[in-house]
Amino acid sequence: MASSFVIKNFLTTGKEDSDYAAKYEVATARLSSMLRTARTFNKLSVLDENGIVVASTEEDFVGSDKSAAPSFLERRKGTYIKSVHACKLTGELAMSIATPMVDNNELLGIMVAGMSLTELDEITTDRTGLGETGEIYLLNKDGYVITPSRFIDDTFLKQEVDTPESRECWELSGEEEEIEREVDIYESYRGKR
Repeated sequence: MASSFVIKNFLTTGKEDSDYAAKYEVATARLSSMLRTARTFNKLSVLDENGIVVASTEEDFVGSDKSAAPSFLERRKGTYIKSVHACKLTGELAMSIATPMVDNNELLGIMVAGMSLTELDEITTDRTGLGETGEIYLLNKDGYVITPSRFIDDTFLKQEVDTPESRECWELSGEEEEIEREVDIYESYRGKR
């Protein structure tokens, strides 16, 4: 999405240019088209190089100053994924993903995608092949559950998982070496084997 010629073309057009309004309409139409295609996302926005929202599938966002937002500040390091949060627009749990839009090594702007957790939750709550005790869940960087638990209600950002296995995953995170694949029986965060 961040490589879209249409949106890059819009970002290189000044507001004073006679074709700015036309390019804005084409860019917002492209964002809407992308949103329909990528069902996982619930909103798409484009920030200019100063952090101002210049186009969005949510018209109310246009003109907002996001220059102090992590999605803008952290983009210098590449793609940034904001931790799970409640969407200001819908109140629904979501994640935001921001990535720079670059042309010839020049930053033109930032593409920000809001992602609903609904489909992710559907994947992690599928019990196929998990037997009586298997469970799939995701943790945030602080070790708290961000997807539904099979065994405990209301765990979102309340249930901390600090097991030898979760600590091992954090220690290996980002390493290039091959991780040994094995079946493991261990005591879970619930104290059960």
